[in-house]
Amino acid sequence: MARNASADEVRTWAVSNGFPEVEGKRGRLKGEILTAFDKAHKSTPYKSGASRAGASVEVKTMRTLSSGKKVPVRKTVVVSEVRAAAVDAGVPVNPKGKVPDRILNAYVQGPEALAALATDATV
Repeated sequence: MARNASADEVRTWAVSNGFPEVEGKRGRLKGEILTAFDKAHKSTPYKSGASRAGASVEVKTMRTLSSGKKVPVRKTVVVSEVRAAAVDAGVPVNPKGKVPDRILNAYVQGPEALAALATDATV
């Protein structure tokens, strides 16, 4: 999978290649700069948001141990991974918006919990 360049990389390249209108570390990059960068860097083109990881959320739930004891679990998960796992397990989930807590909790508890949600009639 090809890597995409971040906005910082484009800005650094633009300043060193004679595009003086690039100032600071924020703001929209001009189309002419992006076109020139992509032409010069075919293997690492710019893609908006390339330097950001997927949106994540912290999930707090309870996990039952094999002994029957319940213990608290706190885990940070990437939302796009939760959606993909839910779809793979057959759990209907919207492609955008907040992922329901029951799906987040099932994801943290493991694939068996997601599979149980898929067969649940209240989904």
